[in-house]
Amino acid sequence: MSFVLWIVHERILFPGKLDLTLRTDFVHRVDKDEDFGDHLIELGGNHLADFQFGEGIRKLDLVRWGLLDKKIEEMKEALVKIYDGQQEVKIFDKIYQPNQFPDKVYYKMQTGSYGYPEVDITSVNFYRQLNANPDPDQYKELTWVRKENNENDVVTRSVRILLCATGLRASYDYSSLLGQLQYGSQIQEKLVTYTMGNKVCNYRHFFSIYYDDIYKSNGFLKNSYGYDHSVE
Repeated sequence: MSFVLWIVHERILFPGKLDLTLRTDFVHRVDKDEDFGDHLIELGGNHLADFQFGEGIRKLDLVRWGLLDKKIEEMKEALVKIYDGQQEVKIFDKIYQPNQFPDKVYYKMQTGSYGYPEVDITSVNFYRQLNANPDPDQYKELTWVRKENNENDVVTRSVRILLCATGLRASYDYSSLLGQLQYGSQIQEKLVTYTMGNKVCNYRHFFSIYYDDIYKSNGFLKNSYGYDHSVE
């Protein structure tokens, strides 16, 4: 299994793109067969995050695995906790403390595989606070997580995050999550003014199925799930 993961890792991150020690550490973490699928999913997440790819297949993978809704909700929970600034945050299989998210990120540019400029991902301090730009001649900078956010900023951003993709389930209840946040009641008060949920079914999303597959399923498969395709 470890050999297969190594090959997948090579495909996703390109040979030599990530430090050999880091790659070896990642692959060696898989010591049981039941971990294999989880690590493939984690690699898929890294694939999506890599700036060099724009294939759009990550969503289709999550749909096929029945994980689209779960991963979206995990992302939303992580984001609102980052803005909350009081909670530890889980991203993939790692736990981060609030002080690990920097006010600013610093990054270098490089020439990519196709000759265009791109961000050198290895240079970015995503989870490390730096007091100043390491080298203004080489590093660019941008605001990342603004710790000075006031209550209105945090509430507004959190509501926008939680409203994302709220058509996948029949209904949504964020009371448990909001109970952990310093402005949870204010977020809830604003959140209830919006419509969430499709009121029909869970896991309601587009996933195209080939006509031949529909036809050969003898009525078992349909290209509609809770949508009205009737013609007037």
